Amino acid sequence: MHVMTLDYTFERRLEMQRAEAIEDGERIGKEIGKEIGKEEKLSEQIRKKIQKGKPLDQIADELEEVPETIRPLYEKIKQEMLQ
Repeated sequence: MHVMTLDYTFERRLEMQRAEAIEDGERIGKEIGKEIGKEEKLSEQIRKKIQKGKPLDQIADELEEVPETIRPLYEKIKQEMLQ
């Protein structure tokens, strides 16, 4: 009887660990997805403003971002637009 209880407890613990791991994975995936979505939205906004001929400082001001924060995206988008 004691062995059966230990087996059940062990299996139940493994089941709970798997469920927690799945929940953690889903949470992390959602966080990553949100960050990717934010970056894509910001990139699209920057692209539109570049097409209108706006400089980095003005774009940053309009998007309420620090120029140093969006500079990598700005440079990447400008480079892509030249190709």
